[in-house]
Amino acid sequence: IVLPREKDDTDTVFAAKEGLKRGFKSFLLIGCVGKRLDHTAANVSLLLMLDKAGARALMLDDYSEMEIAGEKKVFIPDTFPYFSLLALFGDVGGVTVKNAKYPLDNAEIKCDYQYGVSNEVIPGKRASVSVKKGRLLLIKVF
Repeated sequence: IVLPREKDDTDTVFAAKEGLKRGFKSFLLIGCVGKRLDHTAANVSLLLMLDKAGARALMLDDYSEMEIAGEKKVFIPDTFPYFSLLALFGDVGGVTVKNAKYPLDNAEIKCDYQYGVSNEVIPGKRASVSVKKGRLLLIKVF
């Protein structure tokens, strides 16, 4: 597919929309984090767009794996030493984190106070994250 140079969607957004049109439900985004913070932030929001479309998307860089945490429970194995939960898309309610150094039960994380940074999975366990209202960016650090 040859895209025009000037368009409303970035090449990555165009590719994701095309994948959705073709019926894909799983996306692996590589090369989406780099020196341009504007492009990186736009690509992070692409995770939300794909989640809202009912697709699962993972974004990988050299240091981490990112995905959206929402109503469907997500798991973090103890092979990831750290993970963070960021409310980048609005205030988030009903956040529950289990099997982590800093567990949460029906908590709220607001955009203006990000206290979900640098949690740890309990060794030998698998942490879980669920959300009742809103979406969080889950960053699992290698």
